Amino acid sequence: MSIIPMFIISEYTLSIWAELIIVPVLALISGLLVVSEKDKKYHQFKKLLNIILIVIGFIYIFVGIKGFITNLNDASKVDFWQKMFIDIIGIMLHFPLLFFLQYVSIYEQIIKRTKLKKRIQKFLAIWVIFFENKFHKNELLRSLRNYKLWRADTLEELKNCLNGDSMKS
Repeated sequence: MSIIPMFIISEYTLSIWAELIIVPVLALISGLLVVSEKDKKYHQFKKLLNIILIVIGFIYIFVGIKGFITNLNDASKVDFWQKMFIDIIGIMLHFPLLFFLQYVSIYEQIIKRTKLKKRIQKFLAIWVIFFENKFHKNELLRSLRNYKLWRADTLEELKNCLNGDSMKS
């Protein structure tokens, strides 16, 4: 349900001049935060930067809600609902992509742990992994933790590792 507040905040933003000032300031603060995390002596400075970011965040939320309340009659327009539902539909359409990318990431991690060198072997390894484990996440994660995987330098050895068989010595 965070879609609605995010829509309101993105729809009713600050003026262009305020955005042109705040965005570079936020980039600078983010860079300073990265540097301040390197050493404990900057701990107080890091706290100050985080407080500044929180205040700016609250300003954005306040301006967004205020803009929505002052323009409440926008909710009676079709354009408003189209924009909101396009955001919701866009997020819903991302779920299959995220599901697919999660498994591609696990497949890639398994392949990186092997000794497969050639690109064609790596491509075929994706198919081997898919046909052995398909979308069984627990099996894929078990295969990922298999230390014998690190010695696999052929597709047959990879297949044996995925099946849980012992590899040749």
